[in-house]
Amino acid sequence: MVWLGYGFSFARVGYLHLRLPAPRFFTGLQTLWAHNAAGHASYLFGARSSTGFWYYYPAALALKTPLAMLLLLALCFRRNVAQPVLFSLAILLCAFASRINIGTRHVLPIYVGLAVACGIAAAPLLRHRLARWIVVALLLWHVASGALQHPDYLSYTNELAGAHPENFLADSDLDWGQDMKRLAAFLERTHATEVTFVPFNRTYGTLAGHAFPEMRPGDPARPSPGWNAVSVSVWKIFGVPSWPDSHPQAKIGRSILLWNFQ
Repeated sequence: MVWLGYGFSFARVGYLHLRLPAPRFFTGLQTLWAHNAAGHASYLFGARSSTGFWYYYPAALALKTPLAMLLLLALCFRRNVAQPVLFSLAILLCAFASRINIGTRHVLPIYVGLAVACGIAAAPLLRHRLARWIVVALLLWHVASGALQHPDYLSYTNELAGAHPENFLADSDLDWGQDMKRLAAFLERTHATEVTFVPFNRTYGTLAGHAFPEMRPGDPARPSPGWNAVSVSVWKIFGVPSWPDSHPQAKIGRSILLWNFQ
């Protein structure tokens, strides 16, 4: 199946001195190895690092996982859940070696094992009246926790992160450029002709239905006259710009902050 995904290609892999099926799979592993060795700019709990944080994934998962699920997982220690828990634990242990800490999306399969473990823990509780209502309440909380953040599912954080998740996380855990269309629509409504903005995701130019006004980088040390948009990721990971405080005049989704200076 892997070979099929690479079109049944067969060629020489230079660093292995072999001809192999799906050669780009192996060169991709080499690229990833080099990337991991070099590290990647990352942010966690107000700190920046070019080589990541060893505790990044446990910390990020604690904020990105619904609290109801975490509480249900606490009941798993009384059940026979070794297989699904070991499945998830193996992924987490591998992730500890990663110096590319840019989002929990890199370990998403962890939730397969955790969901199975939660099911095993919850099933016997449904036979008891009080316990059944506790499980139902947790499930309702789990659903409501996500639904209340509509449509900002990508940037979901649980109640532990509070109203300012950017104090804890950035990058694809919070800001992956997903609010660019909403920013374009906002600026269109205000009839803005230009905006000072360094976007995190530079692939957006003219967006479907909304033409972006002229974007200029401005001075990172001080705001420019007019609209100033700030990407949470660029601000937190790279410290650009250096002037924002925690009280933006407007907010687009959970990833773009806005000020209008006259």
